[in-house]
Amino acid sequence: MKHFFNISIIILSFFPFPSLGQEMQFLQDSIEVKADTHTGGVSGAELLADTIVGGPNEAVVADTLNTDNVAQTMPDSAVEANTDTIPPVALALEAWVDYGKLLMLISPTEMKFEGGINLLFKEKLALALEVGMANNTPNTYKNAEGYTVEGQYFRAGLDYVFPVKKPVDFMYIGVRYGMAQFSDRGIFEIGSEFWNNFRNEFDRTGLSATWGEALLGSEGMMFDNFFMGFRLRLRVMIEYTEQEPVDVYSIPGYGRTFDKSIPAFNLYVKYRIPF
Repeated sequence: MKHFFNISIIILSFFPFPSLGQEMQFLQDSIEVKADTHTGGVSGAELLADTIVGGPNEAVVADTLNTDNVAQTMPDSAVEANTDTIPPVALALEAWVDYGKLLMLISPTEMKFEGGINLLFKEKLALALEVGMANNTPNTYKNAEGYTVEGQYFRAGLDYVFPVKKPVDFMYIGVRYGMAQFSDRGIFEIGSEFWNNFRNEFDRTGLSATWGEALLGSEGMMFDNFFMGFRLRLRVMIEYTEQEPVDVYSIPGYGRTFDKSIPAFNLYVKYRIPF
């Protein structure tokens, strides 16, 4: 057995195996190369020492981890830009006028005016009051000659406002209760084959009417606190004072009495006074 061990020593001594010291040097060089590659020039021993004692490299790693955690835990609402930079108006008084009806002043048969005020709460809910007047002389009323109806009216109601592109574009839905006080006058004639035609003049005052409305509107800001918009209305008659032998042709603020429901359209400009 002793001879076999001596022979093995002699045989192994002929092969060019590196010494133990050379192997350790090779391993150390490898660690330094890898450490330089990953840490930008810091040796493996320095990296290990910094990690143990809490050196500057630990602060860099900690900062990197903290940044990653913040990016992962930050909500989307905080990351995205907040485009709604203007806070909603808590309370505002709005005044508007229907410029579509003002254009009717050039008509020889109609003269109308309509406007109103709104009290707006947080750009969501508005109390509305509308007033107007009308003087109408229709040429198409066959039952009367020289017929004219004139009077005043008001509407009161509520709007619910919702933004389309805040703070410049809005839409709203609403309801109104309308009431009119008016008068009409004219001449009517009843023909007869056997007698002379009966011709009489009428002048009726103290007439009234009430109706309800549902509306849909849209408006946009032209510049600071100045808006332009339109409204679509559907009016439904509740009651009015019917007349004989010639009925009322139209009601200020409502329209023709031939229709128990009637659509309407408004064009308006509005100025807002925020508080």
